[in-house]
Amino acid sequence: MVLVSILTTLVEFFNKIILYIVLFYKYFLRNVFYIIKKIFILMNSYCKILIWHVLSKHL
Repeated sequence: MVLVSILTTLVEFFNKIILYIVLFYKYFLRNVFYIIKKIFILMNSYCKILIWHVLSKHL
């Protein structure tokens, strides 16, 4: 009986840990994706400005 209660407690504990890990990863990955997207947008606009600058100098 004691063993069963210990086991259920452990299972609940691990379920909580797994839940927190999953939530953390979802949040973390979403943020990373957002940051990468922002960096990509910034790089894209920077490249456009650079290309425009080079073209305007040569034209």
